[in-house]
Amino acid sequence: MSIRLNSGGHSFSVATLPTTATNADTRIRFVIDTPRVTLIPRTEFSANAATQYLAVCGIEPLHDEVVIAIEGEDDITAVVAINRVAYESISAKLADRAQFTTPLLDNRHPAEHCVTIGVGEGVCYVCYHTAETLRFAEALTIGADDDILYYTTRLFEAESIPLNIPIYINGSRSAAALLKRYFKQVICE
Repeated sequence: MSIRLNSGGHSFSVATLPTTATNADTRIRFVIDTPRVTLIPRTEFSANAATQYLAVCGIEPLHDEVVIAIEGEDDITAVVAINRVAYESISAKLADRAQFTTPLLDNRHPAEHCVTIGVGEGVCYVCYHTAETLRFAEALTIGADDDILYYTTRLFEAESIPLNIPIYINGSRSAAALLKRYFKQVICE
């Protein structure tokens, strides 16, 4: 089971979980949809410095947030600022059955030279892979599809990415249609 947590002021109640979530053997994955995240190589990660990793990226945890670390694949750790009450409620109710993740850890095409874009509520997650190496990953605040086009164009320019590599996008058909006007291979998933 997967539940998406938005950071845009939406509330969440553990009491409203479906009945299947109350089974002792059911693991529940919570996808934290927020731009308040960064990735750290696991070999460089220290739990004591989690808040500082966010600060280096210009993200200061708010008074009602807690900073958590989420281990991803490929020796990457995500550091995320999440609402304290939501996190503590979920942890108290579900303990180790709760699994947290972020769309920035989405590893849909890890062995392919490509760009992946996931679109959430007011945020897009952009990753650039080169044959099994993650070269760029960032969660960016967006207001419209034009923002996704702008960020994608800047990424291609900054990293000198060939225009013929595939761009996989999910979460916004309209953004995919816009990108198709400027890039050769845009696949809407």
